[in-house]
Amino acid sequence: MSFALNNASARSVIEDDVATERDRIARDLHDLAIQELFAAGMQLESAAKSAERFQEFRENGPVAESLRQSMASLENSIAQIRHIVQSLRNESDELTLTQLIRHECAMAIAGLGFAPSLQFHSSMDDLDATNPELTADVVAVVRECLANAARHAHASAVAVTVTVLREGVDRVVQVNVSDNGRGIDPSVTRRSGLANMRSRARRHAGWVDVYPLEPGTMVSWRATEFAS
Repeated sequence: MSFALNNASARSVIEDDVATERDRIARDLHDLAIQELFAAGMQLESAAKSAERFQEFRENGPVAESLRQSMASLENSIAQIRHIVQSLRNESDELTLTQLIRHECAMAIAGLGFAPSLQFHSSMDDLDATNPELTADVVAVVRECLANAARHAHASAVAVTVTVLREGVDRVVQVNVSDNGRGIDPSVTRRSGLANMRSRARRHAGWVDVYPLEPGTMVSWRATEFAS
């Protein structure tokens, strides 16, 4: 019996390690490789426009054609990488919400330079009962908040809390991510990450708010899982 339990425990550790590594690879491909390819594509596009000033480099010339083919190859590579990322993430669908959030916090250490604080203000059973569609959005929001904190906040501490609330027969999942960084730059008017979070919240009759702290910022995201 002891041998069987040890084997089961070892298997569980290996499965967790594999899932964590798969998630890391997916994030690296999405956050690093795709961004680099986008940047290379923009440089090629800029070069093509600059080259149009010269007769030998104009639209019908061999250089212009080579640039077009290179840009098409980059777009194809980006599409293939996105497909791989989606495949890697689909293989993690069997993981629970709490496991996936723990993995996101572990993956964020490299970008933040420290481990974010994570608290579940509800029972694991309540959190892990969240349906797959909402689970995917909750995990994506946590990932986006941690990525934003790593890129822009220059914080020394980040805290993630996830709670399940009851509103009648419906369940509400609330995610709060706070940091002690420099806050939101008022000169930045376009924030695609926040727009993505709002879109995810609207899918579940929810909302997202951003609160200034002293110092730092808190993002509060909320979504409803309606009783069937």
